[in-house]
Amino acid sequence: MSTPSPELPEDVQYILQRCDGFLDLKMVAKARAEWERVPLELRGQARSCFLRLLCEEKSWAEARVVLAEWCAREPDHAGAWIQLAYVTRRAESLQAAEHILNAARVQFPQEPVIVYNLACYACQAGRLEEARALLRHAAKLDPATLGLAGEDDDLRPLWPELPDP
Repeated sequence: MSTPSPELPEDVQYILQRCDGFLDLKMVAKARAEWERVPLELRGQARSCFLRLLCEEKSWAEARVVLAEWCAREPDHAGAWIQLAYVTRRAESLQAAEHILNAARVQFPQEPVIVYNLACYACQAGRLEEARALLRHAAKLDPATLGLAGEDDDLRPLWPELPDP
């Protein structure tokens, strides 16, 4: 669930909580109806809820626009770059998403999620040696990534090589 900004009026926080609740229940149309009640001038402060809604709606191109604007405004936010790559993969291509994360990796070299996702992309592109090396590096940055790898369909070709959980 996304957390409403404390700067938002209480009634808007309530709307966003309802929107999140409907998304938790996979009631996307009701969540959209709640979102439409958020005043236009306050929607920028509720960006995470809107992005969650767009992803549930599979509105990848629109989510990509929102995230690209977020990255332009807050380039030091690693999570925004990771999300931008996620939606770009769905809106455009794996290669476009990989390009975003390769650029982000220069700025955030210690961010394990970036390295992990690059391993997924390499694996999906059939570059298994590169995927193995990236996954090892991600595991050095955060050992928990190996636990994720054994359940990640993007890394399915590497599953037989992974340690048991």
